[in-house]
Amino acid sequence: MKTPDLYQKVKEIQKKSTIFNSKIEEVDGNLFEIFSYHFSNTEDFFIDDLALEMRGLTFLIENNVPKDHFFALRKFFNLGQLGGLERELKELQDDEIEEVLVKEDGSLVHPVYVDGKIYWKTIKSFKNDQSKMANILYKNILAVKIITDFYLEQGITPFFEIVGWKNQIVLEYKKEWEMKLIQLRDKDGNSVEIDRIVYEDYPDNVTKRVLGSDLKKLFYTVKESENTEGVVVKFKSGKFVKIKTDWYCALHGLLTEDIEKENNFLKLIIENKTDDVLAKIQSEERKNKIIKIDQNVNNYIGDMVFKISKKLKENTKTRKEFAEENKEREYFPVMMRCWEDHSLEHVLITLNDFLIRKYSKLEKAREFFNKIL
Repeated sequence: MKTPDLYQKVKEIQKKSTIFNSKIEEVDGNLFEIFSYHFSNTEDFFIDDLALEMRGLTFLIENNVPKDHFFALRKFFNLGQLGGLERELKELQDDEIEEVLVKEDGSLVHPVYVDGKIYWKTIKSFKNDQSKMANILYKNILAVKIITDFYLEQGITPFFEIVGWKNQIVLEYKKEWEMKLIQLRDKDGNSVEIDRIVYEDYPDNVTKRVLGSDLKKLFYTVKESENTEGVVVKFKSGKFVKIKTDWYCALHGLLTEDIEKENNFLKLIIENKTDDVLAKIQSEERKNKIIKIDQNVNNYIGDMVFKISKKLKENTKTRKEFAEENKEREYFPVMMRCWEDHSLEHVLITLNDFLIRKYSKLEKAREFFNKIL
């Protein structure tokens, strides 16, 4: 699909959905429009097959016209999340497994190549800390530079995870910073197999592959494993699913019994991790309840983000006058932290951090849910 047609279709999907958004970022004189989502509502990803690409899909904009596009990685789900474990196992039983990848516990980054220059980005931005670190690591880790340049010259985009003890989420890594190649995609979004020579020459910079041909056996083996987040299963049809270990979920607070504690549940919603919880729940009634609460919380947050940003944009008073007038408002600290930058993205990040901190205690979190539900 040509870039203008792809852009138009993405915009149409955005209009039909309540979760997808886009923003413009200027990098080195280039304007990029990045499509992503406020929160993960499973239904919206099936408005159209292309909706699964709206997880970092980026367009180069020139004179208000999309000139080029850059795919990120498609959205995919935990095994058992969409239709229950047994149903999904049955649906996938005739789909041959192509490979099983160890799931790295880090931050996804990839290069965008424009006019001979490389710009690194995450799903949502060229300008966050992870994107800046990717640029540094690309310049300083020879293997990463060689792998990246090798594939970009062929029109193929390499996707890496930034891991290391300075970017620790749950798992411990030996090195301060590492970048591990996890996937490749061509310009049309097709998955490309990593060359054997890359595995052989740079084993420390490519995510490990593990053996597995029986999906059901693999699920229970991975589920009971320790010291790993889990695996990503790639099928020959092009489908992907995730399988996470109970060990990792326990350390990350994702076990289903933890969501009964409102403070844990609120943090999971804000961090977009309810997908991992849903994959472990068999009861459709309970799943639907969680989905509804997730949507209500995200709708509330989205509404507050819009109101805070709008109030700051329309303000004509001095900082001191504004502070005096609004000091009794619940989200006054958020407003003041967003005084200089009141873009929707910055307000969202600031508000989410504020909510996690304010409602970290169980009783306070219960008050929050009682207020908005």
